[in-house]
Amino acid sequence: MLQILSQTYALNPHYFAPSATGYPDLCFVVDGNTAQQAPPFLRASNFRPGDYAEGFLTLKNCGTGKSSFLSISLSYYGFTDPNSDSSPEGFLSAIEITDMSLGESGSPVWRNLKNYIEDVNSNGRIDLHDLSLFPVNIQYTINPDDGREFYIKVRFIPDAGNEYQGDSINLSFTFTIGG
Repeated sequence: MLQILSQTYALNPHYFAPSATGYPDLCFVVDGNTAQQAPPFLRASNFRPGDYAEGFLTLKNCGTGKSSFLSISLSYYGFTDPNSDSSPEGFLSAIEITDMSLGESGSPVWRNLKNYIEDVNSNGRIDLHDLSLFPVNIQYTINPDDGREFYIKVRFIPDAGNEYQGDSINLSFTFTIGG
């Protein structure tokens, strides 16, 4: 059994000079309400080679000023390997990001975020380990009270070995906007 669980945080750096209308302030929309921390949105259990998992999350600018950039980073903790035959980095390298986007597909604000991640570990694919090493940083505007849908789809690579059986890991996605 392989498991991943995500946590999500919003960071709102106010070291930027506020615009005439104020600061951007990132929050999440959860069950119609806004929150500074979202519940886990990417979950997989009994994840087998070739399986996919996907997650959706609505980001919202709850501030009074528009954002001009967006950053997404990934950290991990709580790695367990009952057989002591793998590493968290190897495990994350075996989870390929097949899709990662922001905004509604086809709209002028849609961005394919996967294009902003480099294959830092040089294994020929974009994976969660790459995202943990190379955060996404883009110029992106979210006006006050506007929301954007974040989407991620991952695949446990089909040729993953048995060393990942029983492993689990917790992921922390951190979203930041600034003006």
